[in-house]
Amino acid sequence: MTGFILGVAVVLFFIFAACDWNFCALVCFCVALVVGVNACTDTEWYKEDQKRDAEARRQAATPHVIREFDGCKVYAFTTDREHYFTRCGSTVSTETNFSKSCGKNCTKQDSDTIVTGGNK
Repeated sequence: MTGFILGVAVVLFFIFAACDWNFCALVCFCVALVVGVNACTDTEWYKEDQKRDAEARRQAATPHVIREFDGCKVYAFTTDREHYFTRCGSTVSTETNFSKSCGKNCTKQDSDTIVTGGNK
């Protein structure tokens, strides 16, 4: 059905372009573009690609060990930025200071505190 609508939109585009009705041609082109993009996002490969991207984001957001030394483990995970924290003996929190952009030529200092249950 979408292919049929796209075909009709393309034919109308050429009819209006031949008549030099610029506004009508522009409207038909926009309709054809919207229908064409909708047809692409409704395909199986697009849906599979979206599932793969969601799975990759989920895995990146899950804390994983990146280093281990002297009984201490360093974990990392990613959300809107990269986060790091440690589990080392009785240490149960890690504070991270970082800069955030707040507009053109503007940065703001911020901090994160991640509390864990100690070295398990």
